[in-house]
Amino acid sequence: MAEDADVQWYETIILQSANRQLHNASSVKSIFGEVDKAVAILNGFGRLRAEIQSVAHASKYRAAQYRSQRKLDDADACSASGNNGRAEKLRREAAVLLAQDMKAAFPNE
Repeated sequence: MAEDADVQWYETIILQSANRQLHNASSVKSIFGEVDKAVAILNGFGRLRAEIQSVAHASKYRAAQYRSQRKLDDADACSASGNNGRAEKLRREAAVLLAQDMKAAFPNE
């Protein structure tokens, strides 16, 4: 009975992470940590369903893209204002951030 409640709790954490707002880099790291913990516990119970695992992966992927997308948005604004040099720099920074965050989100892939 207690295990069922734990499973439901950790599945809820994963499901909520899919729609959680991202405000800054701390939000990104928080989602990584919460989802990883929930997945590990569900795996420990042998109760990680494919649907929940898919949502967990999608949540981490969305979080991993957050910082780089903000840089790309800034780059677009710079391009629109004619500051192409700054825009290129921001695009390079976005690529580095994406690589870093993907590695943090999916260290074994």
